[in-house]
Amino acid sequence: MLRRRFGKSPSAVQHALSRLVSVGILRAYPAGRGNLYIAPDIHKVLAAPLGAAIDVSAPLMCERGE
Repeated sequence: MLRRRFGKSPSAVQHALSRLVSVGILRAYPAGRGNLYIAPDIHKVLAAPLGAAIDVSAPLMCERGE
């Protein structure tokens, strides 16, 4: 999907995803023949209950090494 969306080669997409995983921005989860990539900080905000307070001054999960 990313290859088609951005017009990049499969190896370029894989390299970019690997870099984002290595710095903690994305996490990879095995899913079928490939991986599902999730950005934990964004997922945390989207999964929060409606109206829940978000501490925008808190360090990101990737900054805390989570």
